[in-house]
Amino acid sequence: MKKYFPSFDVNNIRLFYWLTLFVNGWFILPNWVFYFRQFISQGQVGLVEGVAVLIGIIMEVPSGVLADLLGKRKTIILGSLFQVISCLTLINSTEFIHFLLGNSIMFIGFAFHSGATEALAYDSLKEKKKSDKYPEVIGKSSSITIAATLISTVVGGYLYGLSPTYPFYAWTVFLALSVIVLSFMNEPKVDTVKFDFRNYLTHLKEGTASLFNNNLRPYLLPMFTFAIFIKLYQGIVRQSTAAYFGYTGETFGYLFAAISIPAIYISFKFDKLRSRFGDNRLIMFSLVSFTLAFLVSALTNNMLVGALYYLVINSIENITKPLTSTIINEHTDSSHRATTLSTLALFSQIPYIILTMVFAYMTETQNLPTLFWIYVVILATITLKRSFGKKYHYYIISN
Repeated sequence: MKKYFPSFDVNNIRLFYWLTLFVNGWFILPNWVFYFRQFISQGQVGLVEGVAVLIGIIMEVPSGVLADLLGKRKTIILGSLFQVISCLTLINSTEFIHFLLGNSIMFIGFAFHSGATEALAYDSLKEKKKSDKYPEVIGKSSSITIAATLISTVVGGYLYGLSPTYPFYAWTVFLALSVIVLSFMNEPKVDTVKFDFRNYLTHLKEGTASLFNNNLRPYLLPMFTFAIFIKLYQGIVRQSTAAYFGYTGETFGYLFAAISIPAIYISFKFDKLRSRFGDNRLIMFSLVSFTLAFLVSALTNNMLVGALYYLVINSIENITKPLTSTIINEHTDSSHRATTLSTLALFSQIPYIILTMVFAYMTETQNLPTLFWIYVVILATITLKRSFGKKYHYYIISN
């Protein structure tokens, strides 16, 4: 196993691989919007999602601070328990207020997971003086994420065909298993800080500021771009786009699993890709790929194009996530690592909450081409800025 999964001999990392499997049992990924739409309208789905994301945003950075101060392991356990409660609530939901409550609890769980899981892995390696192995570990972890997503979406699509609530039951089981795995992990003793309210506020300020430190500043624009557009592609947009291309809650589960297969190989080779091409080339390639994917989707909506669209987006997503995580972890001290990752996650969700709450009509099937064109213009502008900005930087240095 050590041959395929780096640092497998480290207890926390071995369990981290299992944790990655169970927290990514996304049985509901291809069909939760379809499930919600059985009881509430598209506008209400947007409001439910928007309020939940807002609550998640409010909890995002504080949860990262608590993870740094109280412990990553305890924070992740709380996150999984919140998600279990959410699933049980949504299974029994029939009205708007029920979905609002269940989805809000879910995003509190997401906030407690955000940043803390990666920081736990990095600190576990640092404690053993193996932090240089993190790019390999996070790459292999991403492969597990895709494999778990692939299998769970296939099963989720099938289960949805049997009963719309079955995917939620399956997700509940996986989340419960994640709590069991976490109970066998140890909290790394790295940069431990005694918790009190004064330390909390100080840590919140310092951790947020660390995202904008000099070492991370050259990467800020692409990191924010990737985080924001991955979020803007997920959720309501991803499933509304599936309907736009002609897929259903069941068939989209099968499609999503199929296009995840090449992404497994890409993420498994992440550390080699990064070593060969470097961060800047991977950043430019990812920006261009995102732009072209949304451009083609704005022009046509047949099922084959839809499959190619999801293939490109999903593959690039599984390059940019470990790339962003690695860059932040390498340029941030461990006492603020979870807070910094949570801060990035917080800022990335603001455009999404505006879309779902204020411009929810843009996620309607007939309005998606306009939304894609907006994405294209923004992405193309950022890509050009990044390209010409670096050329100008090199010109100044050479002269």
